[in-house]
Amino acid sequence: MSDYFERAKFEFEKGKLVEARRFAILSTESSPLNVERWVWLGEIEQDLELFDSAIASFRRAVEIDPDNAVAHSGLGRSLADAGRHEEAVEAFRVGVQLAPTSSRYTLLGIACERAGDSNSSVENLLCAINLNPKNDEALFHLGVVYQEIGRFPDALSALRNSLKLDPENACTLREMGKIFARTGNVDEAVTMFREAIQKNRLECWARVYLGNAYWVLGREQDAERVFRDTCDVCSHWAPAYWCFGHFLNVQDRLQEAEAHCRIAVELDAEDASATFHLAEVLYQLGNTDEAKQLFVQTLESDPQHMRAGEALESLF
Repeated sequence: MSDYFERAKFEFEKGKLVEARRFAILSTESSPLNVERWVWLGEIEQDLELFDSAIASFRRAVEIDPDNAVAHSGLGRSLADAGRHEEAVEAFRVGVQLAPTSSRYTLLGIACERAGDSNSSVENLLCAINLNPKNDEALFHLGVVYQEIGRFPDALSALRNSLKLDPENACTLREMGKIFARTGNVDEAVTMFREAIQKNRLECWARVYLGNAYWVLGREQDAERVFRDTCDVCSHWAPAYWCFGHFLNVQDRLQEAEAHCRIAVELDAEDASATFHLAEVLYQLGNTDEAKQLFVQTLESDPQHMRAGEALESLF
């Protein structure tokens, strides 16, 4: 039927993504060489987090029309969301070559960052900003990359410019706080983290960083209050519990630390920090057998976790 495509768009606009996908598939079957329909199907599958299906749909669009920048960019997004960052870089790179826009350079810069190529990330994010100086997303990610490579003044400059364009962005305030904390300006870090939480009470990392900042300042009661609040507000988020568990461990409150770290592992058994901190506590409590298992589990999740490797060596 000729109206499958229109029906897919209609269902999509109503938020019925499963139905939209069904009609989009029928649309591609009725017009198998229509690039727009394959791209539309890929976009719907992307929103449904069916990343393998989305990748296949976008690849089909690229096969039909290798010069379609939209299809290459869609493929890059799906690959990135699937964690295939190096492949995403290549897809975004083709999209930029075909149609160099600020948004496409931004996507390429972010993909390079996630693939571990900081220099290329900076280069592409600067291209995005040169094309559109008001691209707050590119400025934000440029600040993040500069922070990762230790260019703190440049990072703060980029983040401040991003914040001017989007004053309500709690993530930007959080990242500025991280830079202040890393450079020893802990009081300023506290201010940034508190502002981030005021903008978005569900900014869970800002809450954890605030607790750590209070801890560094020796304000342990404030730190504990913040860690407890984080567990309440971010109750389904593993880092809230293992961060508090680590704090309690250092306070030599081992039973409480164990309880919180166990919750973290229950929430996310693949979180290497959760399994590591629980293993640390159990080792101190004398439960070396379970501690060994958890150190092994930590290394399975993160083979580069040096502290888990060292701990495991000392136990064998």
